[in-house]
Amino acid sequence: IVALLQTHIQASSVWPPAVQLTVAPDPPDKLAGENVLGVYLYHVTEDAFNKNPPPFGNDQPPIRYTPMPLNLFYQISAHSDLPTPTGAYREQLMMGCALKALHDFPIITDATVFGGAPLLAPSLRNLDNRLQIELRPVTAEEAVTFWTAGSSPLRLAAYYHVAVVMLEPDAAQSR
Repeated sequence: IVALLQTHIQASSVWPPAVQLTVAPDPPDKLAGENVLGVYLYHVTEDAFNKNPPPFGNDQPPIRYTPMPLNLFYQISAHSDLPTPTGAYREQLMMGCALKALHDFPIITDATVFGGAPLLAPSLRNLDNRLQIELRPVTAEEAVTFWTAGSSPLRLAAYYHVAVVMLEPDAAQSR
């Protein structure tokens, strides 16, 4: 997601070409700089539907040698140290570009490329990954609870669910 946002926003026709964007995995209260987009992983769950695959005979490996399907939940927020109103407008521009990028690429697979380069990191390729990115319908009232847990005031944010990410097991030493 970080690579997608960095590449897509920098290539956007609305993003100022001379302005450098930083996409960071930091929580919103740790973002600092003029043009910083935070992609914070705030929650992980095991995907119940893909948790226990059906058995393939009597020669099933122990659970520890099977992939663990995960649902990832991200909070995306923008930060700019530029003075108001320039900083506020820049944050809104970053958020708009991020929403557009994630809308344009709702599914990422090995075959997904942008600007001639694959989006998945080399370590994630050729594993049959199919990452579905979905904007979560968080109400304004619910969004307040994400912010009141910390010391930061309420800020513009978007919440995304990425499924299903397979956490690969260690290779079996012997059977």
